[in-house]
Amino acid sequence: MPYCRGCAAGRRKKIAAANAAEISIAAEHQVNHKEEEEMIEIQGYSSHWVVWFEELSNWLKSQLNQFGSSYVSIEHVGSTSVPGLWAKPVIDIDIIVTTEQLSSVIEALEKCGHVNRGDMGIPDRYAIKLLNPPYRTNTYVIIQDSIALKNHLIVRDVLRKNEDLRQRYSECKRLLAEGTDDLNVYCEGKTDILAEILAFDGRMSVQDITSIEDCNRRS
Repeated sequence: MPYCRGCAAGRRKKIAAANAAEISIAAEHQVNHKEEEEMIEIQGYSSHWVVWFEELSNWLKSQLNQFGSSYVSIEHVGSTSVPGLWAKPVIDIDIIVTTEQLSSVIEALEKCGHVNRGDMGIPDRYAIKLLNPPYRTNTYVIIQDSIALKNHLIVRDVLRKNEDLRQRYSECKRLLAEGTDDLNVYCEGKTDILAEILAFDGRMSVQDITSIEDCNRRS
């Protein structure tokens, strides 16, 4: 077939247009994804969250078991673990370990493709970015009896039992979510009521509560 300069130029224009379209779509996806991450979405309690936790927990257990990694327990924590509490639809999970079990569990998770993001300023709590989890989740490997773990468990347990605190905490979260898309502002705005929740049943010392408040305000 004879060479056609006009045809070649036309093909180059089509390729350039296709590439530009792909770049535009990719840029739009990045913007939408960024907006999705920044938006603080609060919604009423859903019974689906317990089911999501069970599926995530079983998924993690099967991965840890294939490497023979032992752990103390896997706990559903955070607002989605409290019936009746408004929450972001993100399942918070604590993989509780002893100090001796820590490295084995983190290594097993890394072998499965998950990423250890370190303690992120919270001692004894290691944030794990999961590879393709079935649901949105914040997952942590956390040391047994640590302040970080006590924080998670006490807040969950008190809010499950105390309706007044649960309603006040829900209202605090709703108002903050309506007023800001800044996650740091949102977290810091909950500090005072979380300190009240932690102090409620006397299981945590004033010193430990103060250290948690400081972490919240630094985050």
